[in-house]
Amino acid sequence: MAEGCKYVELRPASKLAAIQSDWRASQDFYLHRLDLRPGAAAVFSRFHRDCVQRRIRHAEKEGIRVTQGRDPDSLRKFYSLVLQTRRRHGVPPQPLAWFSNLLDCLGGAATIRYASKGELPIAGILTLQFGNSLYYKYGASLAPYHRFGAMPYLFWHAIQDAIDHGLEVLDMGRSACDHHGLVVFKERFGAVRSVLSYLRSPADSAQPVNNSMWRRRLAGVAVRYTPERFLSTLGTLCYRHID
Repeated sequence: MAEGCKYVELRPASKLAAIQSDWRASQDFYLHRLDLRPGAAAVFSRFHRDCVQRRIRHAEKEGIRVTQGRDPDSLRKFYSLVLQTRRRHGVPPQPLAWFSNLLDCLGGAATIRYASKGELPIAGILTLQFGNSLYYKYGASLAPYHRFGAMPYLFWHAIQDAIDHGLEVLDMGRSACDHHGLVVFKERFGAVRSVLSYLRSPADSAQPVNNSMWRRRLAGVAVRYTPERFLSTLGTLCYRHID
């Protein structure tokens, strides 16, 4: 193939009308989108009463504070949460430079929001804006503080801000079809599920690296036993090959 590539992969957000025989389905995911056009009150009313609405109100009562920005301090606090979350999941963290470059290159289209209990950041999300849509890209949190409802509270802040700026859709991103917990979390916000199918050409090209389980197991062991100060370095070495 041109440029020495082994294959070409298409990642359409919706099904393509016609595909030539040299293309085949590579991977399937679920994609969730939330319609913001009805307005904040109507969107909130569609949240799951116990798992989202009640947790948002609980976060308010607990005095959880939401801060947003693109400055180095916001990035530092968010990245600390990323390191701890990726360790918990047994996955190498994205390099710090990845997030730094996102903020530098995308400017006002990228926003970090983090929730704090007192002075301690306990959850954070990074969103991107394009056209009339807000895209949720990354999230991180401290497991011992999940009881405070910080993550639903962050999403609610992002949703209200998006509606105030005239945006129409919150794209909550892809989920593995067998990741039941993540799928349920998104659908409790009222997000609508669709199937996201990746396509590859040539049809006989190798399966994605992500399907190689031994690589993920090896990475998981490395992440769990690597001292925190070296986690970012490990992510720099491994991330482009694994995630």
